Amino acid sequence: MTYWTCEDDLLDVLRRGEELRNCDDLLESKSKTCDDLLLPYKKADDLLLYLTNPAVSKVVPRGEWSVASGCKFSSGVFSARIRTPLKGTGVINNFYLSSNDQGSDVIGFDFLGNFPNRVLTSYAVNGNAGGNQQLFVLSYDTSVDFHTYTIKWDNESIVWLADDTVLRILYKSNASLGFPKKAASIFCHTWDASSVGDGSYAGKVNWTFGPFRSYFTDITAYSPLVSGSWKAPMLASAAALSIVPVPMRPLAIDYCFSNVVVAANDFSIMFDQAGCGGRFRSITTYPSGTFTSRVKCAAEDTSGLLSSFYLSSLEGSKVQDEIDFEWLGKDKSSVQTNYYVNGVGNHEVQVPLGFDCSQAYHTYTITCNSEQIQWLVDGRTVRIVTKTKEAMLNNPYPVKPVYVYASVWNASSINNGGWLWHEAICSLMQIPKMLSEAPKFQPIKISN
Repeated sequence: MTYWTCEDDLLDVLRRGEELRNCDDLLESKSKTCDDLLLPYKKADDLLLYLTNPAVSKVVPRGEWSVASGCKFSSGVFSARIRTPLKGTGVINNFYLSSNDQGSDVIGFDFLGNFPNRVLTSYAVNGNAGGNQQLFVLSYDTSVDFHTYTIKWDNESIVWLADDTVLRILYKSNASLGFPKKAASIFCHTWDASSVGDGSYAGKVNWTFGPFRSYFTDITAYSPLVSGSWKAPMLASAAALSIVPVPMRPLAIDYCFSNVVVAANDFSIMFDQAGCGGRFRSITTYPSGTFTSRVKCAAEDTSGLLSSFYLSSLEGSKVQDEIDFEWLGKDKSSVQTNYYVNGVGNHEVQVPLGFDCSQAYHTYTITCNSEQIQWLVDGRTVRIVTKTKEAMLNNPYPVKPVYVYASVWNASSINNGGWLWHEAICSLMQIPKMLSEAPKFQPIKISN
């Protein structure tokens, strides 16, 4: 049996007319780790994976390719520069680590062909990947040029990076569904996912655009990884901050991935007939700043539907600080303002708008710092909360760094409205300014 590793040039393999075995054949029963072999760094040659129509191809007898490293790693920093196929709807590309056994531990990047500006991060423990995925919208098309994708993994945390941007961090101490710990090989994989969800997951392949070429280059591993020897790159310093608006990228989509549509500077969230809305957020937090969005809420009868543009220290936490604009579907002539401290809200104030929020875009702004919060609509201040006044009333004041969020969801159980389903769209667009007084990272800004 022929055996290839990531050091092999797949293009040369194809030229020699040899057939690449699938990943199950490749790994065989190898179980030793590569840690002692790297000393401590290893770089592989380039890979070019072809995906051709298995019904007509005489070169590749299947619609799936995998290349795997020849041994396993117990920790490390693993990266590759990747370019996905052009017009690759229906094709999924993967760069991942896997123990490749029964009930595998897996850590990876998945590139879905129908969304070339997105990347999915995921992990599995003992074969269980339920609820472990997070999707990110990038500032570029992954099929146009090479970009570097990195996985840092040790017994403390996993970090996923695109170029020098930290997309996601999973700490072992917070991994309620378990944490990958089995020694794993590196995999580069491309395959036809047309049958997954009958094409709803990654789309369906149009073979007239084939063959589909997936490029993996500068595949590297740094292992073993000594605790504390690696630090995530700083995304920006205060001196590097610019007041020139740039698109809000990357951003994270937390659930119902296909319901969040991202155009050049626009975002829309659809609530579908299956009862799923959507939510997106910034990938960094801000201790203070001015956060602005132009919003048009959903039209027609949307009683029970809640659309929101808000700041939160962490959605889903029971002790979050939060500052909200909320549009309640039963009333399009007003917007609700609210804030939370350590998970406690009950500070709702309904603000008359003087217009129907579903008829046109209007500008909504939240300004917050250590002394006060302001809510503004079209430049007009509609509410102010000051720390001094709240202290006089023995009320706490929100002080935690916050992410920027937007969401659409069914709040019927909260307002007891007679909710009726419609394909409602809440569009959030053109966020011209989000500046922090003492930023940890480069601020999010959307161009006009």
